[in-house]
Amino acid sequence: MLDAVLVVAGLAALIGGAWILVHEAERLAVRLGLSPMLIGLTVVALGTSAPEMIVGASASARGAGELAVGGVLGSNVANVALVLGLGIVIRPLAVSSRLLRWELPALGIATVLVLLFGASGAIGRIEGAALLALLVVFLAVSARSAPESMQSRAAEVEVIDPAASMLRGVVQLLIGIAALAAGSELLVRGAEGLAERLEISQVVVGALIIAVGTSLPELATTAVAALRRHHAIAVGNVIGSNIFNLLGALGLASLVAPLPIDGRLYELELPAMALSTVLLVPLAWRERNGRVSGSVLLVLYALFVVALPGHR
Repeated sequence: MLDAVLVVAGLAALIGGAWILVHEAERLAVRLGLSPMLIGLTVVALGTSAPEMIVGASASARGAGELAVGGVLGSNVANVALVLGLGIVIRPLAVSSRLLRWELPALGIATVLVLLFGASGAIGRIEGAALLALLVVFLAVSARSAPESMQSRAAEVEVIDPAASMLRGVVQLLIGIAALAAGSELLVRGAEGLAERLEISQVVVGALIIAVGTSLPELATTAVAALRRHHAIAVGNVIGSNIFNLLGALGLASLVAPLPIDGRLYELELPAMALSTVLLVPLAWRERNGRVSGSVLLVLYALFVVALPGHR
């Protein structure tokens, strides 16, 4: 019971911390005169992936590398099959084909690199540094091409009262960061305890409990965007988050400590993650995705959830 309480409390702190971080960072960025595109590209994309990055780094530092790996792989599967599937069921989505020219190829490259790096049995610090470097390249190129999904999201940044206190914004940022740190510590401790007491793999706990929990910001963003007919935001949020998960979360975690990649991951978890990336191609290719497509994605996620414990 205590472990379950730690997990719930950790998730609550992570979600609250991520919301505060994004909200206040947007306000401060506008106050500092940064462009709306740059705000959306960095603050929003990083903010929705902050839980995965912080949890992954914390788990890696505690020697729970399998928890970090399971969390990232499960989160990427959940973002496509659960989050995007639910978004399409809420309201059929029209997806811009421009995603096929840059964002999806970038996600595909990140997916292939993770598969290749993990084939040696571990993702080491050199590979982690390479993943983080590629994330910087992705951000730089995206800044030049000004992706519409990020511009659309950044356009929603509220106008700041000139009299608002800069100090207050900084304090709120620090509170958000502290909540993320505390939440990740509670979540990792609780998840480790659950894995031990239930006698199941840390990968399963990471791919199911942590993955769904840390995907809640993406779920909320995509659901609201779908209801408001902001199609580019709904889809761009999922693709951007998955890129940050692979390059940022795995990169940072492996930089803290080498991440063990069990060969059994290539039997279910890694293929499922790769399939989730491939499924985005027909979704982006079609001008409109109806509720049948969304329902298929949700069924695929249900199959993944059922198969995972048995596989482990």
